[in-house]
Amino acid sequence: MSDRITEIDRLIQSGQATDDQIVERLVDVFYADLYYLSISILRDADEAEDATQETLIAALTHLHKYQPGTNLKAWLYTIAVNTSRGFLRKRGSQRNLRSRLQGLFAQRERLPTPEQTALQSEQDAQLWLAVNALSEKHRLPVLLRYLHGLRNREIAKILGVNEGTVRSRLHYACRKLAEKLSRSEVVLKDPERP
Repeated sequence: MSDRITEIDRLIQSGQATDDQIVERLVDVFYADLYYLSISILRDADEAEDATQETLIAALTHLHKYQPGTNLKAWLYTIAVNTSRGFLRKRGSQRNLRSRLQGLFAQRERLPTPEQTALQSEQDAQLWLAVNALSEKHRLPVLLRYLHGLRNREIAKILGVNEGTVRSRLHYACRKLAEKLSRSEVVLKDPERP
């Protein structure tokens, strides 16, 4: 993906690309990730589709603010998070964050038995209840870290806070999740640790 991002940076920097060419490349490289991020925040496929399209329109509109060679993915994720938050505000609801946090569960190498599938579904439900009980300032870093695999510095840039704040919020959120899930067998796994 980094070669494709570098190609987009060159295209933007050249100043010779049309808006259509830039949008085509952004859609090709980032659309699925931006949609996945939006749906994890909004919990509604139609709104996520709209938010993703608005994110790309906003990115094109504010392309002059992007510095080629910096982190294009983080810049787009920042726009996507802000756009999705706008959708949440329009809806007037903070309970609309839901998605599958597959990265939080230890992966099994063999096919699960029906009993394991039922147990996993119960664990997923328990995990989602615990994640949704977190405040937005703690829930978003968890989603961006564990669901989308972003590093702390990228999350800090997206949320407009310093990296220490992200670490603190993740630590607090993981501690709260561990407390809530202590009676279950849900296993939280950090994607950066073996």
